[in-house]
Amino acid sequence: MLPRWRAALDVLVTEASVVLIGANQLGDGQPLEDADLTRLRVAALRIFDAQEVLHAR
Repeated sequence: MLPRWRAALDVLVTEASVVLIGANQLGDGQPLEDADLTRLRVAALRIFDAQEVLHAR
């Protein structure tokens, strides 16, 4: 179980960084390009997937 948790936490760190970058850009009034918006959506999905791993018993 521990290796899965470590992998999930690694995913969370990476994807949270993507979300932060996107949020900062939007907060600065800069629109996201289509590729960046797609990457932001992928980050959100990966965060939800990591949540499932961390909640598994």
